[in-house]
Amino acid sequence: MNQQSYTRTGIAAIQLMHYKSSTREYLSLDYVVDPKDLLPLDTAELEITYTQGLNSDIAKSVLYITYKTVAKCSPDSACLILENIICAGLTIDNQENILKGVDVSIQLRSSKAAMELQQRIQHMREELFVMSLKAPRPGERLALKLQAKGFHTDQVDIADCEISIVQSETSGDLRLIITSNDERTILSQDLAKDFMNTAEGTPRFSSPTYAVQIVGHGTREIRTYKNGFKMVDFSDVRRDRLFGLGLAVLSGSGVSPPQPPPQIGPATPPSR
Repeated sequence: MNQQSYTRTGIAAIQLMHYKSSTREYLSLDYVVDPKDLLPLDTAELEITYTQGLNSDIAKSVLYITYKTVAKCSPDSACLILENIICAGLTIDNQENILKGVDVSIQLRSSKAAMELQQRIQHMREELFVMSLKAPRPGERLALKLQAKGFHTDQVDIADCEISIVQSETSGDLRLIITSNDERTILSQDLAKDFMNTAEGTPRFSSPTYAVQIVGHGTREIRTYKNGFKMVDFSDVRRDRLFGLGLAVLSGSGVSPPQPPPQIGPATPPSR
């Protein structure tokens, strides 16, 4: 950073970790935590512990990994390079110093070890990317959520699913998220600013879309539909109308203060 460098020799341990945070406060550590109250963080941590040195030396470095982190490693090199990341250095007394936008080089014992670490980071990046598709990202708020018995497109059909619209708190841009109830299918599309400007007055879903599907014996496939979907339909006509109405309202509302998202439950049968 700014043509400056800091070098530590002697690595004692390297750990790649990912945490979840609780959405509620528990009164006791012995209390059984409901998995629904845990939300995964959007970053992972690569923790590097160094061999004992002076008290003033950095004893541990924490490199914050996101799905956009670039990890480079040449086939015959034992050096792994992480570019433009946030790095925290901690002394033995737990004094912390944080640097942003730094490049970090890790010299391992062999090229095989460097490649293995790169693969583990790549797997973690993929996990973080999938998490970013199915939940609001930092700076996004949940604006609309409903359950549907069937969501159909010309590319993907989903039986029971949850449909969410999240909105950027700064730009007001909208993102569509479809998650099947068994979580084997996830769709995410950043809606175009003019997605409601059609001759028919119906939404257009032609923006690039990411699709994550679990196929076969648990194999995960990630695809991109560059032109989105030509057709979007619901099995339930009522859901189709409610979804279209919600999108129309959100597309003309701009950015508004965070509010509890409307919850649309099962259809109520008509009274006799």
